[in-house]
Amino acid sequence: MRTVSHEYVRRPRTRAMATVELAVVLPLLLMLLFGIIEFGLLFKDSLVLQQASREGARAAAVGATPTQAQNTVVSSAPTIDSAAMTVTCDYRTWNGSAWTSWMQLGTAADGSTNNAPPGSQVRVSVSYAHPLITGGLFSWMATDSENNTVNLQAVAVSRRE
Repeated sequence: MRTVSHEYVRRPRTRAMATVELAVVLPLLLMLLFGIIEFGLLFKDSLVLQQASREGARAAAVGATPTQAQNTVVSSAPTIDSAAMTVTCDYRTWNGSAWTSWMQLGTAADGSTNNAPPGSQVRVSVSYAHPLITGGLFSWMATDSENNTVNLQAVAVSRRE
């Protein structure tokens, strides 16, 4: 006599559970990954702008013309698109009791230096429209939603020597 047991053993469906778990978790992980990349690039560009504005202010403080100071800023930010960057150079003087308002930095009559008198403050402002690489994923961060960009700004002030 032969006895056969017909017990039905139910096997767990681990493959199907793993697929469902992946479908739930993968969008969150991708959002986190792209967020880290986007914020990292944004932070890098912000640091590059800050350093470039300091370099430009230093150049203007030692007498560089506005064009030379702007070229210094652009050359100090090689990873940034110079077409999307705006550089302004200003100065102000101390009148004995208060600082005057900011005036546009110009070229001196001899053409070799700027027109800021020694002891005044020179300011170099840099603004940049940082393009978001993730497209619409982080469009809520964009300050210019039409172009999907975030405006970054850096300002450095130095004393004219």
